[in-house]
Amino acid sequence: MSKKQMAIDTSLFSKPQLEADGDNALEVVMSLGADIQGELVEAWVVQGNVDAVTRIAQDDEAPAPARKAARRGLNVLKSRGIQTPEKPTVVRPLVAVSSGVLEVEAYFRIPDAAGTRAVSFATKLAGGALGVIDVFIDEDKGLVEMMGGTTSISRQREWHANLRKDHGFAPVKVPVDWARSEVAAARARNDISKHPVPLPWGAPDFQLPPAPATAPAHPAEAWLADLTGEQIEHRREQTASLHLEPEFGGYMPSREAVQELVDSIGQLFANVENPADMDQAKVSEMLTAELIKATDRFFTPERRIVLAARLLDIALSLHARQGVERARDVLAARELVQKAGLVTDPPSEVPFLRFYFQKALAYVAQQNRSGLPIPAPSVKKDAENLVIAPNELAAQEAQKAGKNVSSGGIILPT
Repeated sequence: MSKKQMAIDTSLFSKPQLEADGDNALEVVMSLGADIQGELVEAWVVQGNVDAVTRIAQDDEAPAPARKAARRGLNVLKSRGIQTPEKPTVVRPLVAVSSGVLEVEAYFRIPDAAGTRAVSFATKLAGGALGVIDVFIDEDKGLVEMMGGTTSISRQREWHANLRKDHGFAPVKVPVDWARSEVAAARARNDISKHPVPLPWGAPDFQLPPAPATAPAHPAEAWLADLTGEQIEHRREQTASLHLEPEFGGYMPSREAVQELVDSIGQLFANVENPADMDQAKVSEMLTAELIKATDRFFTPERRIVLAARLLDIALSLHARQGVERARDVLAARELVQKAGLVTDPPSEVPFLRFYFQKALAYVAQQNRSGLPIPAPSVKKDAENLVIAPNELAAQEAQKAGKNVSSGGIILPT
């Protein structure tokens, strides 16, 4: 043992820290101050903790001092005749060799406001590592991107936790057969859309679990069985509150639709010298009428079909976070969206759809600071500055969730 190795004071570290394995080595290192991270790695080298040293040496996200100490440590361990694993250079295939050898799990990321969702397949490999393949799906184009790599169970959990912290929700574990079926259906859409299939598709290191011959039912359909027509109507009004859930933060009308609504409101007050002096009940009635028109214009049959499909997916996330009753609120909204028509049951009678524009009005008012942009001349002059993009609206919605927003004295319709 060298003088350097003898100088390592292992008493600085707890037993769990010294016995960290490959799965939690990075977490343990990151929990320490930068000045002693390298010393912990050196203590692992002294004790022959190959798994922990290897993990830090091969992880590009490990702090530089610890990673350098780990790489030096691997050479020390090799000089002792201890075998150390080589850094993997390719993704290992996600194919179950036989029952009990490799276990595959699937995770689903719900569609965003642009209609992009993702399926991840994670295979438990020898030594506790995970082989992961992420497949990104566009609802029109099909497969748009594939990525793969290896990680650890602890890093995967950390990644999910960070997503939950940043966005309010995380990927949902789903049946592998359903996930694989969704990927197969998306691949078929590439042939129709002519969008290029991602290059890794079909490569030896990107083999997915086999898709079932018959597509399984959507996991959320199990919660539809007890959702009667009476229960759907009972949930009608509370569907508006779904927009306060983080899953719907990015769901907004288009910039053009919002601007059209703002313009129409401006025209209402074009000849009014001081709108603030108007009867507030009358103002609210006028705003409500324009909001109803905007909702019915925007939610065409084509948009409602797309939205209904997304709501079925989003129900999975609400179920994971808040349970089956909240998931049924989403499914009730979906049924109402599907039932809406141009003459009977117009979209504006669905609170969930109407709230799209209530959110938009609230944030146009918020951005304008002094209230809704009226009269009309000011609307036309400042139109480009008054209406913000849907993703910006979504970010503000997440911050304001649960709070009442007024238009600077003019109460927005609810």
